[in-house]
Amino acid sequence: MTDCLIVGAGLIGMLTARELRAAGLRVTLIDRGEGGREASWAGGGILSPLYPWRYPEPVNALASGSQQQYPQLLAEIRAQSGIDPEYERSGLLILDDGDEADVTGWAQRFGMRLEAADAARQRELEPALGITSARAWWMPEIGQVRNPRFVKSLRAALERQGVTFIQNRQVTGFRRDGDRVAGVFLRARGADG
Repeated sequence: MTDCLIVGAGLIGMLTARELRAAGLRVTLIDRGEGGREASWAGGGILSPLYPWRYPEPVNALASGSQQQYPQLLAEIRAQSGIDPEYERSGLLILDDGDEADVTGWAQRFGMRLEAADAARQRELEPALGITSARAWWMPEIGQVRNPRFVKSLRAALERQGVTFIQNRQVTGFRRDGDRVAGVFLRARGADG
């Protein structure tokens, strides 16, 4: 028996399961393939939008809050699973010739450490850089995580906490009990009917 059923066992589904399990609920994750092997596995793991000053304020507020919480979250998951998700505060170099006032205004609003990087600094930061930009920005506090390691670490932590994973099963419909969803109908991946 489960209290919560989550369709999709990627990072978002697994992180949702983590919160629900911490609240004392029994959780099952269902994925049409192998959990965490699609977009979650292939993502770059960069914990910032590229050109963040071009995004709406709510996106930046979410990203900023997430960046502050990620190191602690990953440390907890590592302790629970024994698998290092390989978080690294690597910084982010953004080649841009955009408006300086937009960029610096964004950095001030969100309390982000930001440095202008001339051609020499760009090559110092990234020696393999093929070209330099007339203007570039260095954000030294931005981190990244190795997504495949994060997926493995998070899954191991959840399994140790009793979260159930159902893989290679596609949800084909919902079973209702009045106004609430009471279950799902499943089909094995690749099955015809």
